[in-house]
Amino acid sequence: MNPYKASGIQRYKEYEYEEAIEDFEKVLETEPNDISVHFNLACANSLLEQKDASYFHLNRAIELGFKDYHRIRNHDALAYLRTQPEYEELENRVMNPTASRKQAPESGVPLPDLLEQIKQLGTLRDQGLLTEEEFAVQKKKLLG
Repeated sequence: MNPYKASGIQRYKEYEYEEAIEDFEKVLETEPNDISVHFNLACANSLLEQKDASYFHLNRAIELGFKDYHRIRNHDALAYLRTQPEYEELENRVMNPTASRKQAPESGVPLPDLLEQIKQLGTLRDQGLLTEEEFAVQKKKLLG
């Protein structure tokens, strides 16, 4: 793991958001398409109420393939972002499935999205951003 990514995660966990942002931005200098770093930057910037930077990195993570919409809708660090007027547009543009897509039987989540979200949870776990227990809880929520 990139040493700046590791220290960014550690600083984030220690509530040192400005320092975490500095470390995560250093990661992007060599790994500009790191989805988890963009998501972490969205979270840290949201916690500091830096709306534009937070939206930028959240949108970038989504463009790169982040599909854990449940996490976007529920992660405590993104609470500030969800109170902003732009959030509804993001929700409508990106996270609302079309009616024509097949739904998973019990959860109501479109089947392709459900599989992608479980895969994304596994990636977050493998990157050390979720514990095994958090992974199991989130997977259970997705499966209804």
